[in-house]
Amino acid sequence: MNAGGLGWSAGRVGAGRAVAVWWRTRRAALATARAAGPPLRVRAPGAVLTAEPGPGGGLVHCERSVLRIVVAQGGAVFVGWDAAGPEQPEPRGGSGAGGGTCPPPDARATLEPDTAGGWRVVSQRVLVTVGREGSVRLRTPGGVLLRHDAPPRWWEAEPGAGGPWVQRSRVRADARFLDPGGGPLRTGGRRVPAQLVVSGAGTHLVVHSAAAEGGLRLREGVPGDGSAHDRPGRCDVRMSAGPVAYWVLMGPMERAVREWVGLTGGEG
Repeated sequence: MNAGGLGWSAGRVGAGRAVAVWWRTRRAALATARAAGPPLRVRAPGAVLTAEPGPGGGLVHCERSVLRIVVAQGGAVFVGWDAAGPEQPEPRGGSGAGGGTCPPPDARATLEPDTAGGWRVVSQRVLVTVGREGSVRLRTPGGVLLRHDAPPRWWEAEPGAGGPWVQRSRVRADARFLDPGGGPLRTGGRRVPAQLVVSGAGTHLVVHSAAAEGGLRLREGVPGDGSAHDRPGRCDVRMSAGPVAYWVLMGPMERAVREWVGLTGGEG
């Protein structure tokens, strides 16, 4: 047999081995997937369908979830997906349940149609808007944007089965993430800690529900210089189970922390 024939034969054998290795790898991957159960599908709330106004806010019905917005007396804002209700956040290093008192809703504030096609809640301390896709924006009474929470995402094997949740947020380019106890806020951790977000436009404190374990991934923004564009800060909250539920307490810093202490009944 000539050299050309040997080369062709060796190439065919090599190709056959490669196919065999690919097939064995593929079968092993399929077997692992079957053993792990049905595949998880990523889900999102979907478009806003209707709204039910109520004291302090109300319910916003999306295609696959219900968003509850409550603005309390004093300006604290509760945001809860899957219609989660207001609850006290856990004190620092606490027992798993809040020890304070939920403030009553601001009866003068309620959900009303927004000019952008979504809904809004107007109060003396904060302006909350809900976009047509379920995003939540918090602004100062003068309309300056402080925080933009995108609609959450969650993973489930079948509709309604639940699973891990993630929510991505944007804050102002000059904002800095601080721990309410002092110092920069550390990323990660078994619990989702409070976020004290300080910027030139205002301060707000975010406290997520401690019902599930989770962690943070933070990236502070960069203000534009000259003709450059601002790069907003980002915060990803990942929870082992849902739903996403949290309080937002508006500044200044001392007042936000004091209201947090009132909610938890613990020490800030």
